Amino acid sequence: MKTVCAMVGSFGSGCSYIADKILVERHGLRKVSLSGILRDELRRETEIANPSRDELQRYGTELRQRHSPGYLAERAVDQVRQMADEARVVVDSVRNPGELAVLRREFTTFYSIGVYASQETRWERVREQYSGNHDDFIRDDKTDKDICFRGVHTVLECPECGCVVYTNSFFNIVKCSSPSCNWEAKLSEYREEWRKQFIDSIKERAKNSREERDHVTV
Repeated sequence: MKTVCAMVGSFGSGCSYIADKILVERHGLRKVSLSGILRDELRRETEIANPSRDELQRYGTELRQRHSPGYLAERAVDQVRQMADEARVVVDSVRNPGELAVLRREFTTFYSIGVYASQETRWERVREQYSGNHDDFIRDDKTDKDICFRGVHTVLECPECGCVVYTNSFFNIVKCSSPSCNWEAKLSEYREEWRKQFIDSIKERAKNSREERDHVTV
């Protein structure tokens, strides 16, 4: 049975870093990126080799309107299905509830991990990508929230939805304020050994390297 983990977070939050450097390199998961799928589809339709984030956002919105809110996740499911039955897969760049719903429906063993970083922290990480143009960053960030993340903040703030949330400021798990939230029970569904290895590996990297701490402190 395949095990699928979705990384949820704003661009620059550290989702891709955690997926690549920890889940793939250290724990051997295979990776499928929704943003990679989006880039490939845009390239096929327009031949744009290096699209800007704004172009990707506009095209992603077009695809969701043309097909469904979970369209990119559906394409990711196609890729995961081609992998071995025992494959462990991380799906990166999940942006909206429709994508989460598709993944949760298709895979019995499914987890989502939300990664939060403040806007200021994310700007420092992607500043070079924007050549220092803060206005363009703010525009893209607003677009991300207005279009892609509509409704997703409840997922990031509340693990009741099945999402384990890490911040980039403290070594803790964000708890939901709802008295009916059973996030602790959901968290216990993780295999204890895998969960411990995952959290300990992030702490170790954050402790030993300033550069890596800036990316993966949880």
